[in-house]
Amino acid sequence: MPEENYEFGKYTLDQFLGAGATSEVYQARLRGALGFEKLVALKLIHAHAAETDGTLESLVNEAHIGAQLRHGNVVQTYEFDEVEGTYYLAMEFIDGWSVEQIIQFCAEAKIGLPLGVILDAMIAICAGLDYAHNLRDQQGELINLVHRDLKPANIMIGRQGEVKVLDFGVAKTTINPYQTAMNNVAKGTPAYMSPEQVQGQRLDRRSDIFSLGSILYELVTHTPPVVGNDPISIMQSILTPNQEQIRMLFYQLQPQLLPILDLCRMPNPNQRFQTVKQIEIELRKLSNSIGSMNMNLHQWLEDHRPFLDNEEARLF
Repeated sequence: MPEENYEFGKYTLDQFLGAGATSEVYQARLRGALGFEKLVALKLIHAHAAETDGTLESLVNEAHIGAQLRHGNVVQTYEFDEVEGTYYLAMEFIDGWSVEQIIQFCAEAKIGLPLGVILDAMIAICAGLDYAHNLRDQQGELINLVHRDLKPANIMIGRQGEVKVLDFGVAKTTINPYQTAMNNVAKGTPAYMSPEQVQGQRLDRRSDIFSLGSILYELVTHTPPVVGNDPISIMQSILTPNQEQIRMLFYQLQPQLLPILDLCRMPNPNQRFQTVKQIEIELRKLSNSIGSMNMNLHQWLEDHRPFLDNEEARLF
């Protein structure tokens, strides 16, 4: 792992943000002429991973998709390149917290998120994802993007309340330069997979809609809808959920959102919302109905920022 303030090509690595099995992420500065600087999030791929397990191909896919995505609710991709054999992806830096971190904070503090805050976050997530689902290639053809790894850790909320979907590393499109997974191999995070994803079936945007329902459930309850001791037991729970228990806990906390949850998480894709735009419309209707009676996302962040900052867990 490089030291902080390490010179990496035209970037200076200022702060280590996190690491996974195949990569490390840093807050970095892009340096230019006459003192120009720009903050970025820099994902560096481990050399061993780039050589052995298709990680480099996944990063190329992520960069290729990211270069096409230009929306206020999607993290922007700036550059894909390499420095002395180390491949990297430069992305928009978000000074804030992941939805996962905010949920963990609420769970530990034993406070619920107000309805208005949940609605603001979900509407913004839907706007970014709907844009991605409807992305077209240069010939005007849909690229049929499916994110495949929507989860609270892959959604950022900035300090001013901006909401961004990120990490299209395992996304499926018709324009991926590399095929990194066969159709019968489940890719993603087990707790947020759709039933068809668990079973390795062919996926479309409705799989992401199921995952959106799981994120909504966790924003309300502060726990995933399914839990288990290992990935296999979690995936089995997705195929055979205790639906009444899931609905009852949710209803006790946010009954107005239950119809939306139900139509996101139907086991049969044909019975779900068919587009993310349909979800966004229903969320906006509910938001308009409560008006100014409920705290919004920006207000909630203002009130809780000192406590969130004490968590010392900000990411890109």
